[in-house]
Amino acid sequence: MASNLAEGSSRKSKKDQAHFSQIAYTSLMEVLCQLEIAEDIGYITKNDLQDFRAEASKIAYMINALRKSQIC
Repeated sequence: MASNLAEGSSRKSKKDQAHFSQIAYTSLMEVLCQLEIAEDIGYITKNDLQDFRAEASKIAYMINALRKSQIC
């Protein structure tokens, strides 16, 4: 996610920046998917997964706010 945001910040147009913010958001969703798999196979606890989901929700909100500012 951080690399996507960094790459997007180097783009000149707001449209390109927003595109990379969207990619960062989808990367966050991929991370959540991997964490659910990790919980399913016992690498992390349900409590850990809940904590990660709460943090991911905050991050998703920030990425979406950034994206909205880039498309206006």
